[in-house]
Amino acid sequence: MEYRQAELRLEQLYTQIRMQVVNAQFALINDRAQVQASIAGRDFQQQSVDAEIKKLHLGASTTANVLLQQRNLATAEDTLIAANAAYAKDRAGLYQTLATTLQQYGINLNEAASGKVNAAPLVPGVSAAKDATAAAAAPQTAQ
Repeated sequence: MEYRQAELRLEQLYTQIRMQVVNAQFALINDRAQVQASIAGRDFQQQSVDAEIKKLHLGASTTANVLLQQRNLATAEDTLIAANAAYAKDRAGLYQTLATTLQQYGINLNEAASGKVNAAPLVPGVSAAKDATAAAAAPQTAQ
């Protein structure tokens, strides 16, 4: 009886994980579409600002209209930033669900445990720290 319950629970866990993966994939697809739409919206707003500035120089517009278009551009850029953040968050969530976060970023636990890392991790938006000995020597040479 307990064995059968354990089998059923295991099957429920497999189903739950499959559903999480599918949901995460759909979220990633939707987020990518939102990023692309936000890029198109930002580009359109940039063209609107450029056109309004051109009209201002020709005397057919006012500074208030230019400012309005610049505000719209700032809003479009904000939307793009939010879309990119949502995409990055859902991508990380998918990696976590698939248990591939370390592989995606090129991190080898065996190398890390031994203390000899052959290749630097490839984490987007993160750069390697400066060499500690070079950073410590730099202020001394400046004096």
